[in-house]
Amino acid sequence: MNKYGLLALILTVLIISTSIAIAAPTGGLLTILSTERGSDSEAQSFTTQGGNVTEATIVGRVITDRWAGFYGSATGQIFAGDGSGNTYFQWTTVDMTDGVIYASDGQVNDWLNLRPAVVGDMPGFVQGVATDNFAATFSSTEVFDSASLTIPATPYALSWQNISGTAGVGNLRTYALHDDSDGNNIFAGKIIDDAASFAGGETVDYQIIVPAQTAVDTTYWFYLEMP
Repeated sequence: MNKYGLLALILTVLIISTSIAIAAPTGGLLTILSTERGSDSEAQSFTTQGGNVTEATIVGRVITDRWAGFYGSATGQIFAGDGSGNTYFQWTTVDMTDGVIYASDGQVNDWLNLRPAVVGDMPGFVQGVATDNFAATFSSTEVFDSASLTIPATPYALSWQNISGTAGVGNLRTYALHDDSDGNNIFAGKIIDDAASFAGGETVDYQIIVPAQTAVDTTYWFYLEMP
């Protein structure tokens, strides 16, 4: 049986649909709503005069060239139908809390051989000592669990959310997993129905972060696991 979710994303995406057991992740049908990019902080000026001594705090903001984000809504559907895609009966899950969005840098053929990702599994551009490297981004660990998986000591990152006009680290998690069967890195986003988004004034079901380089196309394969 097949289930799919609607995802909004900001990255080049390649789509796959597969047919696997209902308890395991399956291919996601994507609806692309927007792609945006921030900008670096601009230079500001201050006029002084001879003899003055001025204390000034300088904060520079630079866009990462190592990571990209995905966010949006997710809806799950279970159906009975024929091989031509005709639906005989359908059930829809609107509240997908505790479901999972998976973004993999390759096709996943075996979900039984996943483990926590480590620095050495990652692309070289996030392995170094830069402020936004993998270790600094996925800086905490806990058990990753879903309807079909339980993986201990998995690194995770918390993206920001804007709650009542105050932006800060929230509860929307991205877990870093590795697929030993196919050699893929998989980034799993836990779904929280109608959570506050990073932008404020709107809600999302998930926010996940994945490695991607500026001006280099990166392909991710998306899967959805029902709660």
